[in-house]
Amino acid sequence: MFNGPIDTNSANSASSASSGAGCCRPACRELLRGTERDQRALWHFQYFELQIVRSQGLKPLLHLLLQQSLDYFELDQISLLLLDPNDTLRGIAVESIGEIPEKLELTTDAGQLHALFPGGVKVREQSASLDPAALDAGNVPGIAILLPLVWQGQLMGSLQLSATEGSRLQQYQSNDRLTHFAAVVAVCIENCINRERLRMHSLIDALTGVRNRRGFEEFLQSEVARAVRTRLPVAAIFIDLDHFKRVNDHYGHLCGDRVLQEVAGNISEVLRPTDLLSRYGGEEFVALLPNCDNSQAGGIARRINLSVAALDLFDDKGQLFHISCSVGYSAWLEPGERDLDTAVMAQSLIAQADKAVYQAKREGRDRVCYVALQDCPRPCV
Repeated sequence: MFNGPIDTNSANSASSASSGAGCCRPACRELLRGTERDQRALWHFQYFELQIVRSQGLKPLLHLLLQQSLDYFELDQISLLLLDPNDTLRGIAVESIGEIPEKLELTTDAGQLHALFPGGVKVREQSASLDPAALDAGNVPGIAILLPLVWQGQLMGSLQLSATEGSRLQQYQSNDRLTHFAAVVAVCIENCINRERLRMHSLIDALTGVRNRRGFEEFLQSEVARAVRTRLPVAAIFIDLDHFKRVNDHYGHLCGDRVLQEVAGNISEVLRPTDLLSRYGGEEFVALLPNCDNSQAGGIARRINLSVAALDLFDDKGQLFHISCSVGYSAWLEPGERDLDTAVMAQSLIAQADKAVYQAKREGRDRVCYVALQDCPRPCV
């Protein structure tokens, strides 16, 4: 047994150290909890960024940014503003999505975009005026974080995240983290736009600027499926230029190319904005007319026939000449039927319109013929 004298100073020092350690424990625990929260927030961002990077098109990407992010980040509102100086992005968005999403705004004015970042192109926070439905009964004020989207050194857009104070949004208010997130979003948007632009170019006939056959068949499948789903009619019109080989033989292929371009533009002016024209091959064009019955399609077919015949064309020497066309059309008129095989029905619609145009040729060309779409095949059972 140790019976030596007790060092009272040492005992007091040990007691003080023990007391100090006890005081530090809550602070350490809070620091640890803060570190864990930051780590969870980082993982949360990284997971969402991974989903964005994996997006294979503009439509799923915008769905992630403008829809799924609301629940994922516990937001009340989100909006995306993109610069579209030549209105090309609008066409790409409509083509790939069908319509512009409500929370997406496109602007041709770069000044409108730069006005959002008066202090420089960097993440900024501001008060937000939220939809009353998004606020609680206590009318909690909102905050908004504006993320600048920069591509190749140029400001291309802004992503605004808005929520009430106290939401999960406050966990992410680290400028470095948000700047990185904005950079990922900007790259993914640009990549998806370029992918859609390339896809659209692959569906366009280089000579006439209208859809090519591949582009038409893609549109045909979706529109026929829509017709069956919405119980609305759909029609197809075939246009075949009469004696086009004589144009190439007599005036030359360059003149023949100009004729195809002129005719494509002429037919496009006759069609409705919702219709789609395609160069089906050689001197053949085909138009698909959604929500159009046989009577309406017949009127449009006759106008095409007359308009092409009246078109003034010129050879390389400036000499005027004209060309006629044979037109055939058919229409699906059974909107009450919902058990149809849409792929078979689409093929039948085109086949009958094709028969109609050959009938017009057999009867002397420069005329319009109609072949009914009868006994549309049902799916095999």
